[in-house]
Amino acid sequence: MQLSAFVRPCHSMNGRLKTILRVIQLTAVLSLACLHVTAMEPSRTVTFSGKNVPLEKIFAAVKQQTGYLVFYKANQIRRAKPVTINADRLPLENFLHQVLKDQPLEFAIEVNTIFIKKKEEPSPAEILSAETTDVAQLPVDIGLKGKVSNEKNEPLEGVSVIVKGSSKGTTTNADGRFQLSVASTSNIELEFSFIGYQTRTVKVGRQTEFNITMAELVAGLSDVVVVGYGTQKKKNVTGAVSSFDARNLEERPIIRVDQALVGQLAGVRVKQTTGTPGKGFSIQVRGSGSISGGNEPLYVIDGFPLTVNSTNVSNGSFSTGNPLDNINPNDIERIEVLKDAAAAAIYGSRASNGVVIITTKHGRSGKAKISFNIYGGYNETAKKLEMMNPQQWIDQATEVINATYVTTFKSVGATANDDMATRLSRAGGNNANYIPDPRWTQPGHPGLTYIDWQDEIERKGGIQNYEISASGGNDVVKYFMSGNYGFQQGFVISTDYKTFSARANVEINASKKLKFGINIAPTYSISNDPGVEGKDAIFHQALSLAPVQEDTAGIYPNTGKNFEYFWSSSTNSPYGKLTYNKGTNKRYRTLGTVFGEYQIIKGLSFRTSVNFDNTDNISTTYVL
Repeated sequence: MQLSAFVRPCHSMNGRLKTILRVIQLTAVLSLACLHVTAMEPSRTVTFSGKNVPLEKIFAAVKQQTGYLVFYKANQIRRAKPVTINADRLPLENFLHQVLKDQPLEFAIEVNTIFIKKKEEPSPAEILSAETTDVAQLPVDIGLKGKVSNEKNEPLEGVSVIVKGSSKGTTTNADGRFQLSVASTSNIELEFSFIGYQTRTVKVGRQTEFNITMAELVAGLSDVVVVGYGTQKKKNVTGAVSSFDARNLEERPIIRVDQALVGQLAGVRVKQTTGTPGKGFSIQVRGSGSISGGNEPLYVIDGFPLTVNSTNVSNGSFSTGNPLDNINPNDIERIEVLKDAAAAAIYGSRASNGVVIITTKHGRSGKAKISFNIYGGYNETAKKLEMMNPQQWIDQATEVINATYVTTFKSVGATANDDMATRLSRAGGNNANYIPDPRWTQPGHPGLTYIDWQDEIERKGGIQNYEISASGGNDVVKYFMSGNYGFQQGFVISTDYKTFSARANVEINASKKLKFGINIAPTYSISNDPGVEGKDAIFHQALSLAPVQEDTAGIYPNTGKNFEYFWSSSTNSPYGKLTYNKGTNKRYRTLGTVFGEYQIIKGLSFRTSVNFDNTDNISTTYVL
């Protein structure tokens, strides 16, 4: 038997390791001779084909077909390129040469073992002495660390550090330092982001420690904003104007425009005064300007100032309709809020509470662009109000009734232990103020049922919205058209809001200096509210109604032919009211503008427009 079939010398090995291997070879030959064992040679050919195959998979096939062990550094293999190969009974050495020919790696074979190493490494012995792995061993994570500072070399705390394109990340501590572990540094980038600073992206490569300097974000100061009759650079009016890029609306599930302003603009307070779907929000610019008068700002849509109406803060309704009713948020391009007295110089006393300027989308020259947007979700109460459970209510009612009875009939020796007959005689009949329900003391309270009124009237209200738009044009005509359907259920049953809207914005350039345009937006909405919110309204009654009722009436006490529970309040069932009371408001609204604009000289234009805002409300309230 020839031992060379098992061992292929490696000329790059040092002398000491060669001596050891020769001893191992001689020992193996002598042992085989003494034991008269006939050994089979391992296979020296490989059959494998594949396209863009990782090296790990190829080495696993080599190990399986030849029986040779394969040793390599995991981080080196992960950086290697996938291999495309088609080999049929190819000799092992030739196969490995083909696999590694375009890689920064080489191989050596010693005693049925294949060593994979970098081309610049001197010998396989270094691979054995270093951290190695075979095919089955797991990779070791690589630690990244560093410090993030501003341009003044001050540490930044709370900077977001993420591996770009993944969910792995961390934040900097009070010293601006961070630590992060990754499986591999090959082809990955770290993204550093912080409010008020420009986002930085750094390619990792072989670097494991970083010193990052972040620059303040000042580019937005050159943006152009709408201010009444014209536009100015943002840096000239940064304290007087707040701007909102409506492109962010695509990421938020909102039904109304005023919802879009919540928490978005400095100095603008947007307050939700009601949970009823479709009701307007209260908007105040730099606080309240009047005690008795209205504090709502002036709304201007595409140059059309809308009527300012005062809001009823108790239920979110407006005296003659909210100026933002039925306006599709997806039609908005940008929003500016004028906060200083300069607004009054343009719009007069109407602007004393600030001005909200809304610009809708318009067409641009180029190919037609059609987009479709859909989202869905649900809304629910953040938490339930903590109320007494049925047993706690019974214990409290018993205590109150006994105290009232003893106080009223103390002169005749009344005590809390008096039986039913004694109480009936003294009270002159069954009186809920002096006599408790005898079933309260019986096991299981027969004939009674327990009710959690919040669970009965609340739900997860569904939200869905569908919007389609088309825009485009050329140098002469530009257009934007859209249609929208939205539906929102309230978290209380029988409350919901539906809205249908359409918009057409068309602009015609008659010449280089003269242009005409028309903006029209017909809308229709239906809101259902049987009277949920407010003092002594349905929701208020549900919270105050006893959680114990006659089981024959269930959730419908004092409704239809059912009587109220004798020891409860006499109000009708809140669930019954939500079921049988109907309160529907249908609103038809059309906003329209026809305008003409002539450029007198560059920077000075004359514009005239005819505006139309018509709202028809139909309210219906009845009981089934």
